[in-house]
Amino acid sequence: MITFTKKRSTIIFFLLLSPLLFFGCSKREQPHPDNGLVYWPAANVQEIALAKSAAEEWNRLHPDMPVVVQPIPESQSTEEVLLAAIVGKTTPDICSNIWPGVVGQFVRANAILPLDAFADFDSVAAARLPDEQIRTYRYLDGHIYQMPWKTNPIMLEYNVKMLR
Repeated sequence: MITFTKKRSTIIFFLLLSPLLFFGCSKREQPHPDNGLVYWPAANVQEIALAKSAAEEWNRLHPDMPVVVQPIPESQSTEEVLLAAIVGKTTPDICSNIWPGVVGQFVRANAILPLDAFADFDSVAAARLPDEQIRTYRYLDGHIYQMPWKTNPIMLEYNVKMLR
C-alpha cells in the first residue's frame, strides 16, 4: 500500500493539473476586423440569426466599418463572461446581452462608453423612446449607458376550471 504525504499529494495534483492550466489558459485569437467592430449578441439561435442578418446588411452598406458577429461565450452568466473579458482585455465592441442591473458596475469600472457621447444619440433615442423614458436611463453622472431594445414576454398561468 502506498501512502502519500500532504506535500507529495499536492505536488502530484499540480503536475496532473498543469497541462490543463497550460492549454486551458492559452490565448485564443479571435477574428477582429481591421477598422471594424466585434458584436456579441446573446447565444440563442434567434438572436444570433438576427445579429448576423443585421451585420450582413450593415457590412453591405458600410464596408469601411465591418461588424463581425460572435455569440457571447457560454458561461454561467453574461456578467461572468464580460468581467472575464474586461480583465483579459478581450471585450467586444458591442454587446446586446447585458442585464440592466449590472450596467452601473461597468460604468464605475470605466468599462462601458456613454451612448449620449455619440453625435446622433439624441435623434436615435428620440425615435425609439419618449423623452420621459429616456431620462430613466440616465445615471448619476448624467450620462446614458444603455438603451432597451427588447422585452421579455410575461407568462400568465391560470386554472381554467376556477375561471369558469
